[in-house]
Amino acid sequence: MKNLKRAAGLVILAGILAFGINTAANVLERKSSDFKYAPFFEQDEDFDVLFMGTSHVMQGIFPMELWNDYGIVSYNFGGHSNRLPTTYWVMENALNYTNPKLVVIDMLFVGSREKVSDNSDFIHLSFDCFPLTWTKIKGIYDLCDDPDAVDKNGVCYYDCRLEYIWDFGKYHSRWAEITENDFTNSMKTKEKGAESRIAVSVPPAYSLIPESETFNIDDTAGVEYLRKMIEDCKARGIDVLLINLPYPAGEMDQRTANSVNEIAREYDIDYINFVAMDNVVDYSIDCFDAEHLNPSGARKVTDYLGQYIKDHYDIPDRRETQEYASWYDDYSEYTEDKKAAINNADSLETELMLLADRNFSSSIHIKDGSAVLQDERIQRLLENIPDLTIQSDDMSGLYNSESLKPELDVQVAVTEKSTGELISASGWKYTAPGTNE
Repeated sequence: MKNLKRAAGLVILAGILAFGINTAANVLERKSSDFKYAPFFEQDEDFDVLFMGTSHVMQGIFPMELWNDYGIVSYNFGGHSNRLPTTYWVMENALNYTNPKLVVIDMLFVGSREKVSDNSDFIHLSFDCFPLTWTKIKGIYDLCDDPDAVDKNGVCYYDCRLEYIWDFGKYHSRWAEITENDFTNSMKTKEKGAESRIAVSVPPAYSLIPESETFNIDDTAGVEYLRKMIEDCKARGIDVLLINLPYPAGEMDQRTANSVNEIAREYDIDYINFVAMDNVVDYSIDCFDAEHLNPSGARKVTDYLGQYIKDHYDIPDRRETQEYASWYDDYSEYTEDKKAAINNADSLETELMLLADRNFSSSIHIKDGSAVLQDERIQRLLENIPDLTIQSDDMSGLYNSESLKPELDVQVAVTEKSTGELISASGWKYTAPGTNE
């Protein structure tokens, strides 16, 4: 009897210890992966479309816009610098929790021989959110199977396998960084996995090459795992669409992307090479940086894809489906974030870029004789705004503030179309490029 009590006590102690360690692990875990993917796991109903790939996808395709404009229920699984082997295992884990009708796959790194990027933290972003399953274990051991593969800081992926499976070893020293959100874990994306990056950048120059110019990429890890993705989707009855999102690509990247045409023909699936098309976005105003799109560019790509998906695939419009009614609330929260971004714009260029949104109406007064009228980039940004009125008279009646001054070059008033609510009133003094004023 004494030994039985002792054994029971040890079992209870072990249980308490395990509970304590697990609780500590949950608190200390960096929440970036949960922030990005929590809405995916919280939804019981299936997602009809999954977007898989790199940060080009994450910053270039907006599921909430697809919902509002086309009724498409989708989730964005784009991750920073994800190579196609990583994307394959992200897809495999995601398919344990939803049954999509279409998977859209990014071709950015199709010519890469690597399984993972040079930043080990990006693996955590893509996989920390997934519960421990046999699929997750297989994925981590496959991606980290090379003892010589290291990240940019010399961290060996092979030695990090257990850390990726149970991340307490990664985050156990985060005590000094934890905040209230580490206990509540209440913060989550309103963009269904996407990420708006707000700025207007001038991209590098580029030259288009003919689509007939290609590379032989058949022996790369990218192609090997792309074939696995296509074949697994086909086996599950899931349609596949390949994409190469727009960016000012160099000739080598263009040749690599052009090579995908043959793979698409082989499997009889569609491929949209936005780089080769070169007519969906305007790189002079639609880029966040040298490679990624800002919200203006992303909305153009999203709209193109939304129409293409509706025309070529059997994807239902869920806007009148009761099971997805919560998406209206999600979209309302998403719109509040868009309004906040407009109000928080830090430059005239940024605000004008954000107004390229057909859910808003804009009225703009430009001071007579202002040098802003000679700025070609500002003119492009103005032409990019879908519902714009250029005012020739004073706009002070549209404002609730008396802070606007006559010396301001540009005054902007923005209203929400659906409500008529004035959501932003701002004024800017224009400084010509190259001046120190």
